[in-house]
Parts: sequence; structure tokens; C-alpha cells
Amino acid sequence: MKSMDKGLTISKRKYYLYYSIIYIVVVGILYVPFFVRGKTFIAENDVLSQHFPDLIRVIDFINDNVHALLSGESFSQVDFKTFLGLDIIKTYNYYGLGNPLIFLIALINVKKTEIAYQLVVFSSIFIGGIAFSEYCFYHKKKMNYVLVACVLYITSPLVVSNIDTLCFIYLCYLIPIVFLGFDRLLIENKSILFSISICLTALNGFYFLYIISVALGMYYFYFMYNIEEKIHKKIKICFTYLKRIVLYYILGIGLSGIILFPCLDALFSSSRQGAILNSNNFLLYNMDFYKNELLSIFLYIQGKLITFNFAIIWIIILLIKERRKKETIIVGLFIICSQLGLVGYVFNGFSNPSPRWFMLFYFYIAYVSITVLENVKKENKAKMVLCIFIACVSLAQPLLLNIIYSSSNEVYSYKEVENIRNYVSPYDVNNMDVDITGSNRHNKFIYLNDSGLRIYNSLLPKKICDAMIDFGNAGYGNINEIVGFDSRIELEALFNIDYMIKDRVDNIPTDFEKIGDGFYKSKYSNCLGYTYDNLMSSKKNSISNAVSALYKGIVSGTDYDKDIEEDNEEYIKKIKFDIELKNDNAYKISFDKIDKSQVYLVIKNRGKEIRGNVLVDGIWKQEFNFFPKGSLYVERDKVYINVGCFDRISDFELRLSNEIAKEDIEVYSVDYDTLRGGIEQLYSCCLIEKSRDVNYVEGVIECKEDKHLCILMPNIKGWNVYVDGKKTRTYDMNYMFIGVDLKQGKHIIELKYKTPFLKEGIIVSVISALILLGILLKNKMIKR
Repeated sequence: MKSMDKGLTISKRKYYLYYSIIYIVVVGILYVPFFVRGKTFIAENDVLSQHFPDLIRVIDFINDNVHALLSGESFSQVDFKTFLGLDIIKTYNYYGLGNPLIFLIALINVKKTEIAYQLVVFSSIFIGGIAFSEYCFYHKKKMNYVLVACVLYITSPLVVSNIDTLCFIYLCYLIPIVFLGFDRLLIENKSILFSISICLTALNGFYFLYIISVALGMYYFYFMYNIEEKIHKKIKICFTYLKRIVLYYILGIGLSGIILFPCLDALFSSSRQGAILNSNNFLLYNMDFYKNELLSIFLYIQGKLITFNFAIIWIIILLIKERRKKETIIVGLFIICSQLGLVGYVFNGFSNPSPRWFMLFYFYIAYVSITVLENVKKENKAKMVLCIFIACVSLAQPLLLNIIYSSSNEVYSYKEVENIRNYVSPYDVNNMDVDITGSNRHNKFIYLNDSGLRIYNSLLPKKICDAMIDFGNAGYGNINEIVGFDSRIELEALFNIDYMIKDRVDNIPTDFEKIGDGFYKSKYSNCLGYTYDNLMSSKKNSISNAVSALYKGIVSGTDYDKDIEEDNEEYIKKIKFDIELKNDNAYKISFDKIDKSQVYLVIKNRGKEIRGNVLVDGIWKQEFNFFPKGSLYVERDKVYINVGCFDRISDFELRLSNEIAKEDIEVYSVDYDTLRGGIEQLYSCCLIEKSRDVNYVEGVIECKEDKHLCILMPNIKGWNVYVDGKKTRTYDMNYMFIGVDLKQGKHIIELKYKTPFLKEGIIVSVISALILLGILLKNKMIKR
């Protein structure tokens, strides 16, 4: 028996030597266009706005917190640089905070983040091939065919066409590891790998845990269906196995509790919770999806989640030809399900339908290809030729994609990314306008989420998103992203934006001072909060909300138990206007001249996607878009657009993607005096920041009379507020901020943050680890 194990080990050693060589060759072939052109995988899409800067943050957090723990200091739980202050674990788990590979790269201190990005991609794919191979070996598949299938797997469409999006690449190794652990648990009652694989999946993100858990449930029913026993005995076996699965699944979840528990809290308090399914793609996806599907048979499409490639179709043909009935039916079901929006809806957590679960299909088809190749009724030489043909076909399509994609301006070179990386320090006004190429190619949103200007995150707190809607912020377009405040003076004051970038400036409000070409700094940038004499009840999604909030704090009657008044002030004037169609959905909006005012355009949502822009005197002023109902996009009855601030204006031009009726348009204005008066009143008594430390902020304020303080931190779970050393009750003010009532006099205000459920998660993780360790020791004792 030992000699057989030794022979198998030697064979595996040879296999992994061959695999490593082939992997290097495959990477060399597929990604040579990037290497030759000096390009990275960093592209001008979600990677630039989301994944790459967030990876920089994650690596910084890991290094800082490891250093803090080794030094006996507190580790950071809140990031003050992300939209005024958000939880680190909750915000960045989706971007790798919890991924062991990123921890390793952070600890070995890879200086250049773009190199770290490539390392994570290549390492994930390499480990994915190993995990897939081990799964095949467990099921006693022949190594030469496993090698061909492994190439098919690591060059599958989801892997190659999403090399620029880290989170999707993780599925490449998570799926085979989890299914290997699951089979070992069912067949041999070996539990450790299954629990660890569930833990690993959960650490990578609850989203992947959900997808894989759904797939495991379906696979379990398939597994039980294939047990050849009488029905009553099969039911008994089913419940025996189910108890075993649930026990070790829960232990795996428990192991990951330190990360998973806070992240589940984030999920259930996020903008994704309760997302509505778009009836337009309830059963089917939109037509663009199916066009991409057909095109993908011949050519991969970068960033698109597609089902087929030429090699996969060849495998399906062989399955049919060899009359592999069971496998053909399963593949057929996979293909049918892959084309249904409803299945994507279920696999995406009952949110916007998505085909991200397709990696399960690639895993299965690659595994089945081994059976096909083993049973093709041809001579060995012909089999070898067929294997080589399938491997070559699986390389040809992605190579063509990479040749095309790497030549585009969307993909950045190492030099360009170095420029980006040098400009990711927030609050450095000199770095806000980023020349990413050295040739006047600018991008103002490269730097990391400078407070209030931009945030793109998979799990934005719902409270923040609701505030964006109720304040009518056009800069909030989908449930993941907030892009500024539409240059609305009242919003920039309410959120106390430290810096403002403007290319085309007619007027700058009095609370901003020019400090450079196109850069302005707020006079109140050191304020941590502002105060009100009076409060008013909340109004939903009104154009006047933000201007009214300059004068009175907005609270909800269910949240604030004292009497509050209705706001009857009319700060914003509705303007009568005439509309004239010029040409091609270009409209001239004319009205009596308006002096020294900020002007708003309001468009009603009639269930169509609308894109457009506003021009004044032929000069581009504003661009906007909004969408019909769908979970990824913000559902609005109306969209509010800031036309701009003007000393005098009597008309502007509106260009739209669709026709529009006059009754679907409204025009409003608010004069400078109303805005200036409100800002001065708002900051007449403010909380001045005194000190800031890890998870801690302190400020001082002196009130001449009783006041309602609005602290400019999102009122999310985890914050505790102390007034003069005593913990005080808080409530939501202005929809998302921390509200506190203050008595007359001077006060020290302290804010302390602790990640919700982190302590409980640590305890559960430790207990689960001890239980698994006990099981492991017990199993070893039984073997002896």
C-alpha cells in the first residue's frame, strides 16, 4: 500500500511539474500582448474606480493593523477617508480584506500595487488549476486528460475576460476546493477540508459563499438521486448526510465569523437589501446579453460574463456523439439556466439578475471533458491530436481577445498606473487633478474616495443611499456609486466638502476660497458638525429638502421623540418657462431673466432610460442620466439636475436621448442670498475638531443657547457619542448624520467606534477552531 502511495505521489509530482510548465506557457501565450505593450490589467472601468484603489486601501489596512497588533496598539475599525467615515471590514471585505492571498502579498510588502494586482490574478488562476486537478484526482481521473481539462478550465471565458476584476477570479479556486471538501465529507466522512473550504469562501466574501452554498444544495440532491437504494433507506441516508453537512458547514461559518458576522450586518443594512427585480428581465436577460453570447462562440468580450467558447461547444458535440446521456442532460440544463434571468436572479441573492454563477458551468464542463476524452472511440494518437486541438482552441480565443483589448486606451501601462498610485492620497489638493499619462489625459476621480466627492462600493449603507435620494442628489446614479453632489451649493455645505474641483466656474459660493487653478477649499473645513435652533419633519424626495436643511435640521418623527414642526418655508421658486424643439431632441428652455441664483432642472421619470446634457450659451454645463426601475439603478419619480449658478440667465438648452413633453419638465431657482444666509446660519455655531485617533474623534463646541448638533459622521451602527464624558442618546439628522441635543455652554464631544458583531465573531471563530482541532485530534487517535 505504501509503495502504491509513493508511486502516486511521484506521478503527482510529475503532473504538477508539467502543469507548472504548461501554466507558464499558457500565461506567456495569453498575456504576451500585455507584456509586449507594457500594459497592466488595470483598466478604465470598475477596476480603476473600485477594485484597484480599494486594493491599495486593503493592503494599507492590513499592514497598519498588523503593525498595530504587534505594537500592542488598537487596530483600525473605521476609515475616516471613505465618505466621511465607514467601517473597514464591512466596506472592504468584497475587495479582498479576508483573502489569504492578499494578506500574504501585503505581508511580503509588494511595493507596487499594480504588481500585487497581477500577482493575485495569476496566483488565483494557478491555484484554481491545482484545486481542479486535485478534485479530478480524487475521482480517479487519468492525469493526461486532467491536464487538458485543466487548461480548458483556467482559460474559460469568466477567467480570461475578467482578469481585471479580482473578485470574480476568486471563484476559479473556491469552487473546486469546496466541492472536493464536500465530496470527501459525503464519501469518506472526512470533514476538515469541507469546513476550511467554507471558511475560505466566507472570508473571500458572503456573495461567493451564497453562490457556492446554492450550488452545493443542488449538487446534494443530485448526489442523493444517484444512490441506488430503496426509497425509505435513501431518505434515512439523506438525513444522516444532511446532519453531517449542516454541522461542518456551521463550523466553517463559525471559523470565518471574525469577518463574516460584521459583513452580514453590512449586507442587511445595505442599499442592496430589498432590491426590486426588474420585470423587464425577470425571465430573460436583455438582447445585448444574447448578442454577446452568440459572439462569444467566436470571440471573447472583455468584462462580459458569457457561457460559451469554441472549445466548450466542441466538448458538447463530443458528449452528444458519444451518447453520454446523463452528462448531456446536465450540460443542457446548465445552458438553459444560463440563459434565464430568473436563475441569475436567484444566484445573485434575489437582486439584479447576473450570470456570475457561470463559473460553476465551466467547472462542470471541464470535468466532464475528461470523461469525453477517456471514452472517445479512436486510436491513442488520434486522442492525443484531439486533446492538443481542444487545448489550442481554448487558447486561441482568449489570445485574440487580449491582442485587441491590450491595444485599447482603456488599459493602462505600468507608467500610467504608477502615476495613478502616486495620486491616491486623499486630502492632498495638489493631487486632485490627476494627469495619468503625462500627456494631459486627466481623471479627477482616481484618488481614493475623497470625502463627499466620490465613492464606489458594493455595499453602501442604505441610510446613506436614502439620504442621496431624499436630497435629490443627481450624483447618485446606482446603488453602488455616489459621484459628488452635482455642484449644488447647499449639498456641499450640508456635507461640509473640504475641497471642490470645478472646470467651468460661473460663481463660487462664499464658503469656498480659491487655492489653485480649478481648486477651492471650504472656509469650514475644520468643522466636525453644525447646529440648529429648530428641527423639522422629514420630507421624502423633495427639491427643497437640501435648501430647507440649511435652516432647520431634518429628523424623522419615528426616530426623534420630541415635538417637531412642519417646514412651511418656500426657499425655492418654481419658474414658468416656454419650451421650443430645435432639432433631434434638443430643446430650448426660455423664461424671464433670473438674477444671482442657482437654477435647477427637474425631469419626471416616465419609465424610460433618459440621457442628456445641459448647455448655456452653447457651453456644456451638465451631463445626466437616469433609468427605469431596476435594482442596480436608483428608482426616482423625478431627477433633479443643477444647471448652475448665474448672475443672470434667461434660457438654456436641453439635449435628450428621447422625446419629452413639457409637462415632464420643471424649472426652479434659489437666490444667492437664501443660500449664503443659510450657510452662515448653519455654521454660526459649529463643532470644531480637536483631535483624531484610531476609531476616535474629539471636538469642542460652545453654545450660547440650547442647540441640536448634527455631527458629520454617518449614523451607522458602531458609533457611540459622549458629551462631557457621558454617553448620550443619538438620532438620525438630515437623513444620515448623527444628531445630538446640547444644552447651553461649552462641551467636549467624543465619538468612539467599534465594528458591530466583531467581538462576537472573534469568539465564535475561536470556539469553532477549537472544535475542529478537537475533531482532527480525535480522528488521528482513531487511526492509531
